[in-house]
Amino acid sequence: MWKHGTMLRDRRLYAGRTSACGDNSGKLSELPRIVAAISSAIVVACGAERSEGKTAARAEVTRVGDTTIVTTYGEVVPRAADEVELLWRSPELENPVALLHAGTRIVVADRDRVHLLADDGEHLRTVGRAGEGPGEFLYIVWVGRLGQDTIAVHDAVNHRLSFMTRNGDYLGFASMRPPRSYANPLNAKERGGPARGFVAVDGGVISFWRDGVFSDGSRPTRTALVWTDWVSDTATVRRTWDGERWIGEGPIVVPRELFGPRVISAIASDGRVAVGNGTDYCVTIEATNGVPVRKVCRNRTAAPVGDGIRSPDLRRVRSAPRREALEVLVRRQELPRRLPHFDRLFFDEQGWLWVRTLGTELSEVSPYLTHDVPSLVPDYRMWDVYDVGGALVATISLPSNFEPQTATPARIYGFVELSSGEVAIGALALPF
Repeated sequence: MWKHGTMLRDRRLYAGRTSACGDNSGKLSELPRIVAAISSAIVVACGAERSEGKTAARAEVTRVGDTTIVTTYGEVVPRAADEVELLWRSPELENPVALLHAGTRIVVADRDRVHLLADDGEHLRTVGRAGEGPGEFLYIVWVGRLGQDTIAVHDAVNHRLSFMTRNGDYLGFASMRPPRSYANPLNAKERGGPARGFVAVDGGVISFWRDGVFSDGSRPTRTALVWTDWVSDTATVRRTWDGERWIGEGPIVVPRELFGPRVISAIASDGRVAVGNGTDYCVTIEATNGVPVRKVCRNRTAAPVGDGIRSPDLRRVRSAPRREALEVLVRRQELPRRLPHFDRLFFDEQGWLWVRTLGTELSEVSPYLTHDVPSLVPDYRMWDVYDVGGALVATISLPSNFEPQTATPARIYGFVELSSGEVAIGALALPF
């Protein structure tokens, strides 16, 4: 919910704030799309009068072995995407976990069902139900496209990949069991970012999995990049990364290092894999075989960790057992001096990389209070957008209650949390 209020006009939500690139009407200025070559200077601004006094961002390209490193220096003027168009709001939408834009269709995975919408939000069909039979689902964690006309749906409990046409007609399934020692598919929906842990290619799936071993601080969890061949029903671990170490108190488990290194990842539709840890601003983009092909970096000062994070007012936690457990864990946690640079990654439909950054607006926001005290959450979150060459195209502010799932060259599609607590399907026009 926006703290400054919203207005609904013709299915459009307007945030009541001054746009970074226009007046306070909430409508976006018509801005040209800027696509910069990585060897050229990059300038992202909302007009000459607004760029005065700003440092134009520039990119430097270097090579280390076979890896091209693109580093962006300087600041850019953020562009605001304020206007959320509500595409579909319905009691049928209970717990959406993933969204796919497939041509003229919007495909929404809703735990044990799949909703098919037209591009304008018209509801066309709902398929599936809870169960273990053909065309039934128990726990959908991902929906993607195989070729131009086939939709693939991953059910993590039934351990299978179901196939359907873009009209929702059932085509069959393939077994997809998890790799040995890895139980958790890395793409259940997280607030603020899309489910992007799987990509289907001809004959198999590229995916991220976590091992699910949460020992009390003694070893890190491990994330694996896995190739699954659905013809032979085999899963091969291509590469692993160490992630967080965890500590627990009763039923509550938290990272031993708050904001410490963790595996932040995404997979593009062409199989490219992006991985970073947030402690430095570098994202390595690799080919499917694990060979680094490009590293996208930004010379940026991380935001400080403030007293609101170091000594959170846990009296505001409504659940007494949870509050008591957190009081013990917060005393045990290790705290850095600065926040991570980013906490989410995803690739859009044209293969551009989106990076959600953490700024000073989050310096006093304890992650343990945002559920109980939603007013602590800032109204807007910042995303850096890089083209396929690694050039920084724009920095965009999106409403915090909008979870982007995918983007076309013109629009961003995602989930919208309304002030009523409902979740709807919405879209934003790209402001560049």
